[in-house]
Amino acid sequence: MEKEAENKMEFFGGLMSAFKEERQVDIWLQAGDQSDAIPAHKLILVARSKVFRKILELDDCKGSSMSSKETVTLSEMTHDELETFLDFLYKGSLPDAKLVHHLRSLYLSAHKYEIPYLQDLCRKELISTIHLSNVFDNVELAKIYSDKILEDAVSRFIQSHMKEVAFEREFMSFVESNPALAVDTIRGHLVAIDVSKICNRPESISSSFSEHIASTVRKNFKKISGEQLWELWKQEQAGCLWSS
Repeated sequence: MEKEAENKMEFFGGLMSAFKEERQVDIWLQAGDQSDAIPAHKLILVARSKVFRKILELDDCKGSSMSSKETVTLSEMTHDELETFLDFLYKGSLPDAKLVHHLRSLYLSAHKYEIPYLQDLCRKELISTIHLSNVFDNVELAKIYSDKILEDAVSRFIQSHMKEVAFEREFMSFVESNPALAVDTIRGHLVAIDVSKICNRPESISSSFSEHIASTVRKNFKKISGEQLWELWKQEQAGCLWSS
């Protein structure tokens, strides 16, 4: 069993070894800080990234020699960020500490170079670490990259922490820059209060809805979006939920 585990590590670690030992490299990647270029393999870049695939396959169509080592500059990254990015491309994973340390850079790179799996991992980490200290940074990320999943998570956080968030220095800028999201978030917060009343006052809900609605809200309260809560509110106002 020990030998089998060793063979497995050697098999899956082969790509990383080729990267670290610079075996058969055919491209150099240059970070924006003008540090030493990092050797890599076109095949890995093409396999992992749709953008690199387009760039490098286009170069091949133009007749670039495969024997000549091209240099591609990734100006948005530092040397350390680029090295971490390449580690992920070769291994498909990163130690938690490294992911957290370079989270924003990796998220931006995942979007720019069209690597959905890396974007999923980064988004998951961003969502799990939303806090008062970074909530508005995440709003901007979600807005810049049209990340609806991240935007919804930020909106839910603000709804749940409205009293604290509303008195943060950046709250006014958030409202001015993101009026639609701000309105939806505030509505969601207000409606959440009413929905919590539904949970606490089942006797005031019509018998055909009380068990279903109360149960749904209790089980999914933190997952329900502002839009869904708003729909509940509109139904209530239309007299669908409450007994006459």
